[in-house]
Amino acid sequence: MTIDELGDLMQTDLKIKRYANQNNRWMCCFECSETKDGSCLVGTYADGKSPEESILNYIEEIKGKILVIDARRSTRKEFGVPMTLTR
Repeated sequence: MTIDELGDLMQTDLKIKRYANQNNRWMCCFECSETKDGSCLVGTYADGKSPEESILNYIEEIKGKILVIDARRSTRKEFGVPMTLTR
């Protein structure tokens, strides 16, 4: 499965952002998402020097984890991210 297919399955946008004045720093994450760490939710993001690098780093951060979308809303969804997730 690719990260694009995962986003389509979850009906969630992949957010990519460039930070001003931070040495060309890019951030990537699924919108309104967190990962489960036991009984806690953790904001999981990835950085990179380009949009592509941040996406690749994000894939490594979320592989094998449970993604929670809209955690504090009635639209909450949970998805297991496969270890085989690719670009």
